[in-house]
Amino acid sequence: MRPISGSFMGLAQMDSLSPDDSSTLWYHENTMFIRNNELIYHLDPVTIRNGVKSYSASDGGFMTYRGRIFTWRDGTYIALRLIDSDFIPFPATPQCEPYSRIIVFPIKIANGTLILTGVQYKPTTLSKEKEQMWAKALADHSVEYTGKERYKPDSNAAPCIVPFELEHR
Repeated sequence: MRPISGSFMGLAQMDSLSPDDSSTLWYHENTMFIRNNELIYHLDPVTIRNGVKSYSASDGGFMTYRGRIFTWRDGTYIALRLIDSDFIPFPATPQCEPYSRIIVFPIKIANGTLILTGVQYKPTTLSKEKEQMWAKALADHSVEYTGKERYKPDSNAAPCIVPFELEHR
């Protein structure tokens, strides 16, 4: 696999946070900032009502992941670890540190687009400020959990250790 670099954006539909208003659709506007298969994956909640997109102040939650794209057997995958979150509830006493969990998904790469969990990500252009911010986040964070990021700085929760094997498809 050739290394992937670029910025990509996709809309992932969310459950409605305003069920009494059927004209409002909820999404996470997801941005992937990728440099040589290393990435920042950021989710911003947005609503679309009558064709007009609005950004949410808090509903829906904001999440930022540090990730890596890799090949294994005959597939391409993305490994993601949460490094920042706002308005995302975790148990008061988590069984393990939420920011230590690494999740892995298959990803498809074709014709300049990425497909992750059924969402198509198309190339996009980011502002210089966003590019600088995501480049700094790439340099400051690792996919591997080091203990640097914690959901609660004073938490004593142990890292999540979840053995997994990817299915061969």
